[in-house]
Amino acid sequence: MNVPSRVKVFAWRACKNGLPTLQNLKTRKFVKEATCEWCKEDDEDTDHALLSCKTAREVWAALLPEVTRDASHKSLLDIAMQIQFRGNNGDLEKLFLIAWGVCQKPNGGKAMCRWLPSEQGMLKLNVDGAVFASQQRAGVGVILRDDKGEVILSACKKENDINDHLEIELIAILRGLQICLPLGIPQLVIESDSLLLVDEIQNDKAPRSLHGNLVTQIKQLMQRLQKCFIQHSGRLGNSVAHGMARHAWNVDDLVTWWGSYPHCIAQVIWSDSML
Repeated sequence: MNVPSRVKVFAWRACKNGLPTLQNLKTRKFVKEATCEWCKEDDEDTDHALLSCKTAREVWAALLPEVTRDASHKSLLDIAMQIQFRGNNGDLEKLFLIAWGVCQKPNGGKAMCRWLPSEQGMLKLNVDGAVFASQQRAGVGVILRDDKGEVILSACKKENDINDHLEIELIAILRGLQICLPLGIPQLVIESDSLLLVDEIQNDKAPRSLHGNLVTQIKQLMQRLQKCFIQHSGRLGNSVAHGMARHAWNVDDLVTWWGSYPHCIAQVIWSDSML
C-alpha cells in the first residue's frame, strides 16, 4: 500500500486486534470499564471504535459509504479482504487512511489515544498511584517524555502502609518531582488523572485538606524549576503512568528505567506514540 509507514503499522495492528481500545486495555487491567466514551452504547473493541460507533459511522458515510453498509456484520479485516479481492488497491489505501483518521479524531478532533506530547522545549511527567489493599501497600508510577514523545525515564516505587487513594496520588506527584529535580530540567508539565488534586495544587490559597502537608511540599518543589505547572489528564491519557503504578506490585522499593520502560506497558507506549 502506498501509505505512510505508521498507517501500515496501524493497519496491521487493527487487523490483529492490537489497538489500545478500551476492551483491550481492560483485558490488560489498565482500565476497569470498556464502555465506549463517545456513544455509551457498547464496549469499545476494535470494530466498534473504527466501524460501528456513531462517530465512526458518520465519517464512513461521508467518505466511503460502502463501509457503513458492511460495518454491522463485518470486521475491518473482512472489509479489507473484500476490497483486496476486488483488486482495488486505491480503495484499500483509502480504507486504512480513513480508519487511521477515525482512530485519531473520532469526535471533534479528540483522539482515541488521548495522551499528547508537551509543547516544544518542555518535558511532560505523567504520574499515578495504585493501592494494593491486600498488602496494605500502594505503588506509584511515573514516566517522563520529551516534546516528541520519546521516553526519557520511567519509574515505579512501592509505598508501605498506605491505603488512601488521594494520598497515594499526591505521593506519586511528589516522587515524580523528586526524581526529576536532580536532572536539572528547566521546564516541566505534570499530568495527573486526579482532577480534585490538580485543582488543589493549582489553587494559590493555603491547602486545607487532610493532605495539606503533601500539597505544600509539591508546590515548593515545583517552584524550584524555571517553569512548572500541573494539569489534569483523563484516565486514558494517563494509562502509561497507571500501568507503571500497577507494576510497583512487583518491586521492593524504587526501580528506574533510563530511556526505557517495562515490557508490560509497551502496548500503551506504542498507542501514545501513534499520535
